[in-house]
Amino acid sequence: MSSRLSFPQKVLLGTLLAASLFASLAGIRAGWHDFLLMKPRAVVDSWRNGAPPGMKLWGLTLQQLKQAQVRNPDDPQVEESLGYLYALQAMRSREIPELKQALFSESIGHFRRSTNLRPMSPYAWSNLALALHENDEASEEMWAAFDRAMLYGQREIAVQKQLAEIAFARWNEVGETRQAQMREIVSKVGEEYREALLNIVERNNVEGLMAEPLPEAVGENVSAEPK
Repeated sequence: MSSRLSFPQKVLLGTLLAASLFASLAGIRAGWHDFLLMKPRAVVDSWRNGAPPGMKLWGLTLQQLKQAQVRNPDDPQVEESLGYLYALQAMRSREIPELKQALFSESIGHFRRSTNLRPMSPYAWSNLALALHENDEASEEMWAAFDRAMLYGQREIAVQKQLAEIAFARWNEVGETRQAQMREIVSKVGEEYREALLNIVERNNVEGLMAEPLPEAVGENVSAEPK
């Protein structure tokens, strides 16, 4: 019996080898992309945790994330990190309104793209809502993003804090449904995180938040930062 492959068999073998090679190259490319992102992501995470950013490192991190965006334009975490980076600099530019607005516009664009790439991520929606809020854009888009974040992440403390910044600053605008949602969050959140939410309430001079005294906390919420 001949061991030589027929022409159709050779075509099939060649196709399988090409597919295998393509998959291997794609895996290597994805792995290299993730490796190159490790440092800028670590830097952004440190800033989220309170480390003060310097302008030189901010610029370098921005450059690295832009390069990552070119390598993989459909990575939602890159878009969220870029959005955070621009928002961070916008918050530091409050004394220059034109610069602040331009930076927030960049931030909002990246957060919008992240919601398109990861539409069920509560962090993507809460980031977008907060950026619009900070840029004084109390639009239908902001409230829609607020509601999506609430839908997908009402038990995530990082999302709760961002929504609290919006809701308690605009308490007379949020409407009864959102007010009730925020009251429920404050009443059920764990003791450690309740203080942070009540600080936001106090900072915004929200009176009569709860009709009755808050009950004892009954457990901790999931603590998770945006990725």
